[in-house]
Amino acid sequence: MGRIVKAGKMEQARGVVPLAENRESAVAEAAALIIEARAAADAEYAAAKDAAVILARKMAERIVGRAVELSPAVMGEIVAQALASVRARPGAVVLRVHPEDLPAVDQSRTVWLGKLATTADVRLVADPKVGRHGCVLDLPGGRMDARLGSQLDALEKALRERTRAAVPASK
Repeated sequence: MGRIVKAGKMEQARGVVPLAENRESAVAEAAALIIEARAAADAEYAAAKDAAVILARKMAERIVGRAVELSPAVMGEIVAQALASVRARPGAVVLRVHPEDLPAVDQSRTVWLGKLATTADVRLVADPKVGRHGCVLDLPGGRMDARLGSQLDALEKALRERTRAAVPASK
């Protein structure tokens, strides 16, 4: 017989604590500890997912930045993708990029001009308000924000919503 059971029986024999009461108390205490442990595990899981989303965003920023450093033509591809995703009406288009990205974007002008669905007069403008490695398009019908930060904000929001939906239910 286990040491705890022997001790319990000895206490019961001395009339200290009835065995049934001792068992009920132990079961209640164990259940409370399990519930507490599960809540702590859920909190740690949620914190780890938040940290993973933050880390993913920082990694993406660094990867894009490094890609542009290694190959300035990547900025031209970023602009080309932004232009390809809009249905610009004929007219003036202002393409705003960070001043440090301007030379790379200007050098790849033929690439991104080919992505325009219409003939448009595109004016390239250095704008320090536009973060590195992205662009803002001022179009006849509105504005498109294709800054890296905005795209990463959207990605981060989607990841957070997805991870929030995947939180394990406590039992």
